[in-house]
Amino acid sequence: MIPSADTRPARYLPFAVLRDHRLTLEGFAEEVQARVPGQYALREVDGRLVPIYPVIAPLAALPLYLPAYLYLDATGWNAAELGFLAALLEKLAASAFAALAMAGLYRLLRRRLEVRDALTLTIACAFGTSTWVISSQALWQHGPAQLALVAALLAATAPPATRTLALAGAGTVLLAATRLADVLMALPVAVFCLLGSRGRRQQAAFLAGALAMAALVLGCNLASAGHLAGGGAFHAGLANPGNYFARPLLAGLAVELVSPGKGLLVFSPWLLMGLARRPDPDASSGSEAGGDRLLDSLLGVGVMAQLVLFAKAGGLGGYCYGPRFTTDMLPAVAWILAPSMPGLSGRRRLGLWILIGWSIAVQAIGAFRYPQGHSDEVLYSSPAAPWRPSNAQFLLELRGARTAASAPPPSAAASAGSRPERSQTARPRTP
Repeated sequence: MIPSADTRPARYLPFAVLRDHRLTLEGFAEEVQARVPGQYALREVDGRLVPIYPVIAPLAALPLYLPAYLYLDATGWNAAELGFLAALLEKLAASAFAALAMAGLYRLLRRRLEVRDALTLTIACAFGTSTWVISSQALWQHGPAQLALVAALLAATAPPATRTLALAGAGTVLLAATRLADVLMALPVAVFCLLGSRGRRQQAAFLAGALAMAALVLGCNLASAGHLAGGGAFHAGLANPGNYFARPLLAGLAVELVSPGKGLLVFSPWLLMGLARRPDPDASSGSEAGGDRLLDSLLGVGVMAQLVLFAKAGGLGGYCYGPRFTTDMLPAVAWILAPSMPGLSGRRRLGLWILIGWSIAVQAIGAFRYPQGHSDEVLYSSPAAPWRPSNAQFLLELRGARTAASAPPPSAAASAGSRPERSQTARPRTP
């Protein structure tokens, strides 16, 4: 596992729902707060321990937790077994969400691409981005958000019908509820569905699906935190957005996109393939192609809006590997880039595979080495640190792993103490 204090509440919340029938964690306070004093991902509200992050991800993971719950309920909730099973199931759930999202992305891309191109782009998005090292590692909101975005796009790009538009409406609300910043991705899908619907009946179906999901989400928020906004009402970023999103825009964008430390285009340079896009003279000019172009434009606006938002939050994304903030938008970016694929041949396609190979290698370093190199401390040591080429996070992790491998084994006294979670000193993240 790649541990994170952010996700400890999500790790145990399914057990709280199954055993205690509640969306709060006072029944698992010792487990959630163990080794993480002053746990910032929790707030005590009227005697209840409320997670400050949305509860959608742990609720979606409930089916995977059910066998472990039945086992623990039968054997007496042994603390060691509970800790092991909670960690195992968090990783399993995160990996399942990421895998389902990428399987859905392949189905989505097949609506625009032949098998070879759709598979290439899916491999790039699955293994050459933070999908691998973030979404599949722990129960952040990113994996479920990617899955919700793919589901909404699958429904939105299906032939307009009452059923598919209702599903699209539910999917857009679920996306925004899973991670609040993703309202900037949900709105473009909603606008596309409402503009592309055929008559008021289909528009009403979209709104009905959206309202039904909104009612469920608000009910969960009230049950969890006694507030319509859920635990997010107690998040520092929402409580004081003027301070939280106060970083310089241009500096934040530069760090977010091109800094050696964590730049998106350094970690996943295959995303630049859109620059090689050539107009297809045989492309259809019918309404279906026009709809695709409209969706591309709307999603492009959403992607840019998210980049601006995250730049204002600092761009580095907290203690984590790579450009974590941009993870959710990746399926939308893959959809936008899809028309570039058929025009890539010869050297251009070879160049694309070289960039994909680089991206996969960079992500593999994070998946198998982070956090041995203590790269977070280096990158947050000064504003200039992310701009030093030697501070590229994958290089820091490689050097740290080699140093750790060559170091003598710790003494018995040193190894007796428990090691704190890697992210316990991390700054609170964007909601």
